[in-house]
Amino acid sequence: MNNPLQQELNTFLENISLTNSMFYQTATHLKNQKKTLLVRFEGKDPEEGIMGTALAIGDLTGPSDNGFKIFYHTGKRDVIKVKDIPGSVEALISREGMRSVATCYEVLESFLFDITAAYLYNNPDEYCKAGKIANQKCISLDDYKEKVRKYRGKNNADIVKLIKRLSERFNESEQPRRYNISQWYQVISHVRHAVVHSAFKINKKRADFTAYQKELFEHHFTFEEDFQQYSLRMSIEDSKKQIILVAEYGFHIFKSLSMEKGYDWQVLKGMKKEVTN
Repeated sequence: MNNPLQQELNTFLENISLTNSMFYQTATHLKNQKKTLLVRFEGKDPEEGIMGTALAIGDLTGPSDNGFKIFYHTGKRDVIKVKDIPGSVEALISREGMRSVATCYEVLESFLFDITAAYLYNNPDEYCKAGKIANQKCISLDDYKEKVRKYRGKNNADIVKLIKRLSERFNESEQPRRYNISQWYQVISHVRHAVVHSAFKINKKRADFTAYQKELFEHHFTFEEDFQQYSLRMSIEDSKKQIILVAEYGFHIFKSLSMEKGYDWQVLKGMKKEVTN
């Protein structure tokens, strides 16, 4: 049977693939630049500055110079020295990797809503399971996508709960006796927030990880820890693994929802076609 959910999966995987490619390109260029800089400044004074930035800003409600903005120095500056080259480049790669993971999280977030909407659109008899939006009329796929986005909740827990109601297979895969990937999703939600909003730092009190979530966090992410926070220090491999895991989680949801209706879920190249009940 043709799968009406496949277009949502295709869009999701295309966006993950693009982000993965951009990260690979950026990391490769930065590593090559590090080699070039190390050769160029070999034997130089390690304290010699090779590049720097200074932050100057304007006063939005202040005077201008005949219509031209007047800039004022903030006193904030940063200088990269010869001795800083390796660490600086590695920090750039690490941060770019973490930003790529955060971008993939955003792609996954959109996918959760879109594939749920597509499922309900193609199976309107299931719409009664949609809880708080079940009494709101939907006609087009766009209608469903708009309504389903009301299932936001903290770290998108509400939309995951809706998917569990729609797919018993997905729900069964999340039971404690097996690897609970929804708990990983809660952890990576905090990682994404740290990358986007908190300078790569997770506040321990605010995150309030359960013992199992802390175990997942330690397994999947590299960080430095003090009394108040975790400071993310992800390597290239750390980020690559998380990008792949995001893609796998999206496929897992696609597979679970597809199996509920007997749709063909074996759509990836090399998958053996099997009869599933």
